[in-house]
Amino acid sequence: RGWQSCRGWMQVRREARAAELVRLKAIHAAAGKGFVTTDAENAAIRLVGGARSDQYGEITPKGFSELGRRLELACGDVFADLGSGTGRSVVQSVIEFDCSRALGIELAASRHAVAVRGLEEDQVEARTRVSFVCGDLAGKELWSSGGALEAVTVVWTCSLLFSDELMARLARRIS
Repeated sequence: RGWQSCRGWMQVRREARAAELVRLKAIHAAAGKGFVTTDAENAAIRLVGGARSDQYGEITPKGFSELGRRLELACGDVFADLGSGTGRSVVQSVIEFDCSRALGIELAASRHAVAVRGLEEDQVEARTRVSFVCGDLAGKELWSSGGALEAVTVVWTCSLLFSDELMARLARRIS
């Protein structure tokens, strides 16, 4: 009898998670593409991140689910996505993995605005645990005492096109 009630609880939990994932897909759809930036934004991004760092792509929800499992994201974690774009992974970390808090750092003001707008328009209770900052992901002020990234426990960045110089700055901040 005990295993039957446990199985029933697991079914309820699966249904709740499925509903959350449906809501997450709606968030992703509402967030916009984030692929269009101004020439000035692109120049600023290249100045900070290197010659090709203005090229944009996003991890898929399925890809982030796998990443989150491999990172063992869980309640109690404070997750940061450095180069968060439209913020989809930041929101997903709270909804799917129940991270205590999540933070997205994005240099492109237009992508940051899409993330903030999507969060403001969304009715998910998780939005109280999500925040976005427009700025340099390796900036001293973000990593200093009292800075937005001070309490982060898990850091992720898709850094394939970041310059060696930016990665060195970031490594110094994280260490």
